[in-house]
Amino acid sequence: QYFSINKELLSTIWCDELSKLQDQCESSDKTYVQAILFNELGDISNLFDEFNDIPIASASIGQIHYATLKSTNQQVVIKIQHKDIDTIMLSDIQTTINIVTFVSKYDDKWNVMIQMLNSWKISLLDELDFNKEAFNLIEVSKGLEKGQINCFIPYPVPALCSQHILVMTRL
Repeated sequence: QYFSINKELLSTIWCDELSKLQDQCESSDKTYVQAILFNELGDISNLFDEFNDIPIASASIGQIHYATLKSTNQQVVIKIQHKDIDTIMLSDIQTTINIVTFVSKYDDKWNVMIQMLNSWKISLLDELDFNKEAFNLIEVSKGLEKGQINCFIPYPVPALCSQHILVMTRL
Protein backbone atom coordinates (compact mmCIF):
# COMPACT_ATOMS: atom_id res chain seq x y z
CA GLN A 1 0.00 0.00 0.00
CA TYR A 2 2.85 2.36 0.81
CA PHE A 3 4.39 1.98 -2.64
CA SER A 4 1.03 2.51 -4.35
CA ILE A 5 0.96 6.17 -3.28
CA ASN A 6 4.65 6.96 -3.81
CA LYS A 7 5.04 7.69 -7.48
CA GLU A 8 8.53 9.05 -6.79
CA LEU A 9 9.73 5.49 -6.21
CA LEU A 10 7.78 3.55 -8.85
CA SER A 11 6.19 4.21 -12.20
CA THR A 12 2.50 5.05 -12.50
CA ILE A 13 1.77 1.59 -13.94
CA TRP A 14 3.20 -0.11 -10.83
CA CYS A 15 1.48 2.34 -8.48
CA ASP A 16 -1.88 1.75 -10.17
CA GLU A 17 -1.53 -2.02 -9.79
CA LEU A 18 -0.36 -1.77 -6.18
CA SER A 19 -3.25 0.56 -5.30
CA LYS A 20 -5.59 -2.42 -5.72
CA LEU A 21 -4.17 -3.70 -2.41
CA GLN A 22 -6.01 -0.89 -0.64
CA ASP A 23 -9.53 -2.25 -1.17
CA GLN A 24 -9.72 -4.61 -4.14
CA CYS A 25 -8.11 -7.78 -2.84
CA GLU A 26 -9.67 -11.20 -3.12
CA SER A 27 -11.79 -11.95 -0.08
CA SER A 28 -11.33 -14.91 2.23
CA ASP A 29 -13.65 -17.84 1.71
CA LYS A 30 -16.77 -18.20 3.86
CA THR A 31 -15.50 -21.37 5.55
CA TYR A 32 -12.43 -19.55 6.88
CA VAL A 33 -14.51 -16.53 7.98
CA GLN A 34 -16.94 -18.74 9.89
CA ALA A 35 -14.08 -20.70 11.48
CA ILE A 36 -12.10 -17.65 12.66
CA LEU A 37 -15.25 -16.03 14.05
CA PHE A 38 -16.17 -19.21 15.93
CA ASN A 39 -12.62 -19.81 17.20
CA GLU A 40 -12.20 -16.25 18.49
CA LEU A 41 -15.75 -15.20 19.45
CA GLY A 42 -17.70 -18.42 19.84
CA ASP A 43 -21.12 -18.98 18.31
CA ILE A 44 -21.82 -15.69 16.54
CA SER A 45 -25.57 -16.33 16.53
CA ASN A 46 -25.38 -15.49 20.25
CA LEU A 47 -23.67 -12.16 19.48
CA PHE A 48 -25.21 -10.90 16.24
CA ASP A 49 -28.80 -10.73 15.00
CA GLU A 50 -27.49 -10.31 11.50
CA PHE A 51 -24.14 -11.07 9.94
CA ASN A 52 -23.55 -10.46 6.23
CA ASP A 53 -21.09 -13.12 5.14
CA ILE A 54 -20.40 -11.23 1.91
CA PRO A 55 -17.67 -8.68 2.65
CA ILE A 56 -18.24 -5.06 1.67
CA ALA A 57 -14.51 -4.60 1.02
CA SER A 58 -11.32 -6.60 1.11
CA ALA A 59 -7.84 -5.12 1.42
CA SER A 60 -4.37 -6.51 1.93
CA ILE A 61 -4.70 -7.39 5.63
CA GLY A 62 -8.36 -8.22 5.97
CA GLN A 63 -11.94 -7.72 4.95
CA ILE A 64 -14.99 -5.93 6.33
CA HIS A 65 -18.44 -7.38 7.02
CA TYR A 66 -21.65 -5.71 8.21
CA ALA A 67 -23.41 -7.07 11.29
CA THR A 68 -25.94 -6.09 13.96
CA LEU A 69 -25.23 -6.65 17.65
CA LYS A 70 -27.84 -8.80 19.34
CA SER A 71 -27.42 -7.10 22.74
CA THR A 72 -27.98 -3.50 21.57
CA ASN A 73 -29.29 -3.78 18.00
CA GLN A 74 -26.35 -1.53 17.03
CA GLN A 75 -25.00 -1.79 13.50
CA VAL A 76 -21.31 -2.68 13.44
CA VAL A 77 -18.58 -3.61 11.00
CA ILE A 78 -16.36 -6.59 11.58
CA LYS A 79 -12.81 -6.48 10.29
CA ILE A 80 -11.50 -10.01 9.83
CA GLN A 81 -7.85 -10.71 9.14
CA HIS A 82 -7.09 -12.87 6.09
CA LYS A 83 -5.81 -16.39 6.73
CA ASP A 84 -2.03 -16.54 7.33
CA ILE A 85 -1.61 -12.87 6.37
CA ASP A 86 1.03 -12.41 9.07
CA THR A 87 3.24 -15.12 7.55
CA ILE A 88 2.61 -13.85 4.02
CA MET A 89 3.38 -10.23 4.85
CA LEU A 90 6.53 -11.03 6.81
CA SER A 91 7.72 -13.20 3.93
CA ASP A 92 6.90 -10.45 1.40
CA ILE A 93 8.74 -7.77 3.35
CA GLN A 94 11.76 -10.04 3.79
CA THR A 95 11.79 -10.74 0.05
CA THR A 96 11.59 -6.99 -0.62
CA ILE A 97 14.48 -6.40 1.80
CA ASN A 98 16.53 -9.03 -0.03
CA ILE A 99 15.83 -7.45 -3.42
CA VAL A 100 16.58 -3.91 -2.22
CA THR A 101 19.76 -5.13 -0.50
CA PHE A 102 20.90 -6.60 -3.81
CA VAL A 103 20.01 -3.43 -5.75
CA SER A 104 21.73 -1.22 -3.17
CA LYS A 105 25.05 -2.88 -4.00
CA TYR A 106 24.81 -1.12 -7.36
CA ASP A 107 23.08 2.09 -6.31
CA ASP A 108 23.68 3.63 -2.85
CA LYS A 109 20.39 5.57 -2.83
CA TRP A 110 18.58 2.33 -1.94
CA ASN A 111 20.41 2.00 1.42
CA VAL A 112 17.88 4.28 3.08
CA MET A 113 15.10 2.01 1.81
CA ILE A 114 16.70 -0.98 3.55
CA GLN A 115 16.57 0.88 6.87
CA MET A 116 12.94 1.84 6.27
CA LEU A 117 11.95 -1.72 5.36
CA ASN A 118 13.64 -3.14 8.45
CA SER A 119 11.73 -0.62 10.54
CA TRP A 120 8.47 -1.63 8.85
CA LYS A 121 9.22 -5.28 9.52
CA ILE A 122 9.40 -4.54 13.24
CA SER A 123 6.18 -2.48 13.28
CA LEU A 124 4.30 -4.93 11.05
CA LEU A 125 3.48 -7.23 13.95
CA ASP A 126 1.76 -4.36 15.75
CA GLU A 127 -0.29 -3.58 12.65
CA LEU A 128 -1.42 -7.20 12.48
CA ASP A 129 -2.76 -7.16 16.05
CA PHE A 130 -6.32 -5.86 15.93
CA ASN A 131 -6.37 -5.54 19.75
CA LYS A 132 -3.79 -2.78 19.34
CA GLU A 133 -5.86 -1.16 16.59
CA ALA A 134 -8.89 -1.21 18.92
CA PHE A 135 -6.82 0.41 21.68
CA ASN A 136 -5.59 3.09 19.26
CA LEU A 137 -9.14 3.85 18.10
CA ILE A 138 -10.18 4.38 21.72
CA GLU A 139 -7.18 6.65 22.38
CA VAL A 140 -7.82 8.74 19.28
CA SER A 141 -11.49 9.04 20.22
CA LYS A 142 -10.53 10.27 23.71
CA GLY A 143 -8.13 12.79 22.20
CA LEU A 144 -10.78 14.11 19.81
CA GLU A 145 -13.28 14.42 22.66
CA LYS A 146 -10.77 16.13 24.95
CA GLY A 147 -9.86 18.60 22.22
CA GLN A 148 -13.55 19.15 21.49
CA ILE A 149 -12.98 18.16 17.89
CA ASN A 150 -16.22 17.21 16.21
CA CYS A 151 -14.98 14.24 14.21
CA PHE A 152 -16.44 10.75 14.22
CA ILE A 153 -14.36 7.61 13.98
CA PRO A 154 -15.41 4.00 14.47
CA TYR A 155 -15.43 2.96 18.11
CA PRO A 156 -14.45 -0.63 18.91
CA VAL A 157 -16.49 -3.10 20.91
CA PRO A 158 -13.56 -4.31 23.07
CA ALA A 159 -15.28 -7.48 24.31
CA LEU A 160 -15.58 -8.62 20.70
CA CYS A 161 -12.06 -7.75 19.54
CA SER A 162 -9.11 -10.12 19.26
CA GLN A 163 -5.79 -10.26 17.48
CA HIS A 164 -7.55 -11.24 14.23
CA ILE A 165 -11.01 -9.65 14.62
CA LEU A 166 -12.02 -6.03 15.17
CA VAL A 167 -15.69 -5.21 15.81
CA MET A 168 -16.47 -1.50 15.70
CA THR A 169 -19.38 0.86 15.27
CA ARG A 170 -20.67 1.41 11.78
CA LEU A 171 -20.56 5.05 10.72
